[in-house]
Amino acid sequence: MDEKRDMRKQLEGQFRELRDSITKNVRDLELEKEFDKQTKEITDYVDQNIRKLRSSMKETEAKEAPYITMPLIGDSAPSFTAVTTAGEINFPKDYRDKWVVLFSHPADFTPVCTTEFMTFANMQDEFKELNCELIGLSIDSIYAHIA
Repeated sequence: MDEKRDMRKQLEGQFRELRDSITKNVRDLELEKEFDKQTKEITDYVDQNIRKLRSSMKETEAKEAPYITMPLIGDSAPSFTAVTTAGEINFPKDYRDKWVVLFSHPADFTPVCTTEFMTFANMQDEFKELNCELIGLSIDSIYAHIA
């Protein structure tokens, strides 16, 4: 009889541990869902207000000096021409029907930038196979790039 009682207590203890674990997991999942919901709401709110601000800025554009705004995810990239080490480019015209990775760095000959550029250079054939062009840019002069 004592053996059955001990077994029952052991099973009850295991059941309580399992119940507590499930309760905690459900609570954690509910918190995670709420966090995801709030993150989406905040992101949508910020995006909506940035778009409203940009829209109102565009309305006053004709009255004031031109300005440039940072493109948002989903916006078209701005058109530009640039002199590069490979010649002049006209973006996006020169890259129609291709994917483009446009990456920038603050200055030539810095350790991280050099490593990043070398990695892109080593992977260029892989990008070409994916119909993807690489464009690197910085504020340095064309002469610094050539050096």
